[in-house]
Amino acid sequence: MRYNFSAEFLKVEPPDTTFGDAWESLCHSLLAKEFYGVNFQRLRAPDGGIDIYVKQKKHAYQCKASERGAAGTADARSAMASLEAAIVSRQELPWKKYSVASNADFTAAGIRQVETALTAHSLDKSTLEFLGPNYWHDLCVKYSKAVGSDSTIASHCRSWT
Repeated sequence: MRYNFSAEFLKVEPPDTTFGDAWESLCHSLLAKEFYGVNFQRLRAPDGGIDIYVKQKKHAYQCKASERGAAGTADARSAMASLEAAIVSRQELPWKKYSVASNADFTAAGIRQVETALTAHSLDKSTLEFLGPNYWHDLCVKYSKAVGSDSTIASHCRSWT
């Protein structure tokens, strides 16, 4: 079984109103399972380029979703715009690590574009991390019982083989 994270996989249910919101909810729920006891704060628009924030670790997550899921390609321009906003808002929400949580992979050129946007602000590439569909698939497998039964995760998930 593979999770494809497409519009067929993610269900949009209240309080989420968009596919992107549903993706953020799934990422938030899976991160909370993986790092039990860590306070993952979900930010709402305007989010300053940060969707999920961990104050004690100074770790920012930006969630990027394509309705095609793993069969699609992540939008580098959107990721760059979010990164730029996060750099501007860094005074209010200081971060040392910036993770792009996507349900689709970036192209090599897209990764270079996002890295270039980061280094243009004299930030090291090690500050940036890409968590693509394989990362989220592995978490869904690891927490398969939660994906199947936990209301915060199961309400969003469908799998395919």
